[in-house]
Amino acid sequence: MKGMVKRNEGLKERGWAMSFKIFVICLGLSLCFSVFSFADDEVGSAFSFLKIGKGAKPVSMGDAYTALADDVNAIYWNPGGLGEIKKKEVMASYLKYVVDINSGYFGYVLPLFRGGLGFGVTYLDYGKIENTTEEDPTGENTGYYRPYDISVVIGYGRKMSDKVSLGMSLKGICENIDGYTAQGVAVDLGLLYDLPVENLNLGFTVKNLGVQTKAFIKEKHDLPLVCNLGLGYMLLSNSLRLGLDLSQPEEGDFGVNVGGEYIWREMVSLRLGYKSMGEDLKTGSNKDGLTGFGIGLGVNMNVYYLDYAFVPFNELGDTHRVSIGMKWGGERVEDKSFRLFKKKSKVIKKDGINAYRKGQKYCKAKKYEASIKEYTKAIKEGYKTAKVYSNMGYCYYKLGKKEWAIKYYTKALKLDPDNEKIKKNLDAIERK
Repeated sequence: MKGMVKRNEGLKERGWAMSFKIFVICLGLSLCFSVFSFADDEVGSAFSFLKIGKGAKPVSMGDAYTALADDVNAIYWNPGGLGEIKKKEVMASYLKYVVDINSGYFGYVLPLFRGGLGFGVTYLDYGKIENTTEEDPTGENTGYYRPYDISVVIGYGRKMSDKVSLGMSLKGICENIDGYTAQGVAVDLGLLYDLPVENLNLGFTVKNLGVQTKAFIKEKHDLPLVCNLGLGYMLLSNSLRLGLDLSQPEEGDFGVNVGGEYIWREMVSLRLGYKSMGEDLKTGSNKDGLTGFGIGLGVNMNVYYLDYAFVPFNELGDTHRVSIGMKWGGERVEDKSFRLFKKKSKVIKKDGINAYRKGQKYCKAKKYEASIKEYTKAIKEGYKTAKVYSNMGYCYYKLGKKEWAIKYYTKALKLDPDNEKIKKNLDAIERK
């Protein structure tokens, strides 16, 4: 037994070391990519529509979402967040942009193994534009053309350890202007790191790392490479979420994004954010006051939700985003001992379930210490669910160990943040 304990401790230490190495490598790559992206500041970039944020929720929070991306929005904001996906989720979003530009977005995520798989499609329509020529400069007789942009993305994120999630997404990009097309491919890299401070996360992304494979005519351009480093902090049993992002786009302008979300009784969400890059839009008019700010509202109805975001663009006009979505399904069972052979995985999961059931019996018999031992076995066998952690919290509370009860109820709430019962129990213990 002592040998097994030492072995497990050694594995944990190596896991922490590996997580730290991964974090350092990704941070180093980001700095390298930042340098490369600034080499051609004067050239300009292709597919600039890739920089337009997706989803009403993150945009209303000032784009400060790199370290908070743990839902369907992670496809765009941080593919590392796909490793935190617990439930299936689908979202459709509409954007009424400036100068008669409209955009639609569809996203879907699916929990898979120790991570999540995501798929997204973006469509942007520039509206009707007169097809002018030297003979017909007004375009009255030559008709119209309708430019549009499309991008398709598929991504996967995976938990590398209890602290680190890594993800990558692959994009296919196409632009069309009056029959002329440009195409490209790009990769997004993302990381989520659970810092030693409780409820504090670090996020990091390198976005649009790729090439233009086909130009409109001859000249090709670089893609709009962007590096983001963010912090996310959860308070009040995850009812208050705060984000801070440092953004470095290819143009070389350093930006700071801050935002927050307050969730009232799991039904209504109020959001506010600010982007420092909005300062570039100020013109000295009376509309400068709201420039850079984002305001949003969310309504949750069981498995369904509706989000709205308002972001003013000064003299260019105001933008409106609406997102509707659905989140459903049970939490994913974590299995750290997953192997390519399904038979092995099933045995491990079955052992975890059996231990959980024994723990249930002991708990009903008020044998709380014996129950905790069985729940601990279930967790070691990979059966990590909100029910296990919640029941452990209950047992510790009955034993008078409130600090341990809070610890395990908090873990349960992270796995199932929509569980009202867990939240009420946690709030009750914290008040005492």
